[in-house]
Amino acid sequence: MSLSDLTGGRDLGRLGRAFALRFDDQTGLLRRLGLRLTFHPPYLERGAVFIHVPKAAGNTVTRTIYGSASHELGGHATARLYHRANPALARRLHFFAFVRNPFDRFHSAFYFLNAGGMPRFDAQFAREVLGPVGSFAGFVRRMGEDAAFRDTVLGYLHFMPHTHFLCDRRGRLLVDQLCYYEHFDAEMDGLCARFGIDNPGLVANPTREKDASLAQDMTPEAIALVQHLYAEDFRLLGYDTRFDAGALGPVRAAAGATRALRAASA
Repeated sequence: MSLSDLTGGRDLGRLGRAFALRFDDQTGLLRRLGLRLTFHPPYLERGAVFIHVPKAAGNTVTRTIYGSASHELGGHATARLYHRANPALARRLHFFAFVRNPFDRFHSAFYFLNAGGMPRFDAQFAREVLGPVGSFAGFVRRMGEDAAFRDTVLGYLHFMPHTHFLCDRRGRLLVDQLCYYEHFDAEMDGLCARFGIDNPGLVANPTREKDASLAQDMTPEAIALVQHLYAEDFRLLGYDTRFDAGALGPVRAAAGATRALRAASA
């Protein structure tokens, strides 16, 4: 859920900037703004809620399945927030999400934001937080050395772990189906079949950052950093903590085989 999605485009000044940098207390923020989370009609029509983990093809998914951009639905609202908003309704609906290898997602988020991102505060974050570090190598170095900087970065939507969006506060999955970005075409075929719609074959990430080499950027220092920061994502989602740019898919679960993961996390 973007800031503009919550506020109708109103500029909230300092509160808006704080929200952009820290997304933990969503329920409290909604209450202070006099707003509430909505189960949008497309979700009710499909009987399914999509949880949009940033940098995991979310806009392509929502346009294909619901005919709407992500920000027109729930944006990056977490599964936890939906379950709090209406527990009985949430239990009746099918929750699904796309997930992405933490190495690839971390790398992609850096370049995406440095290119300006999407909402206005993405560009502000890039300019004020990422800009001074320069390169990806400089970013990794600063993340390892500066705890305050690291906390600021990890408090921004695109760098938050999958678990923030998909799990309750005890780390248990609140989604029924995980789809893997690395198997995007096959996953979309399955989803479109489930919902009885044609798959238009949209690409997973039309804004994929150019001239950014994952294999080159993932130095031993970068690998160790991502392994540490996203240890729970690796464990829960079945990705290998060993980096291999040519094999980013999950190693513990076949694409779409997620109900077993949900049970295992309980």
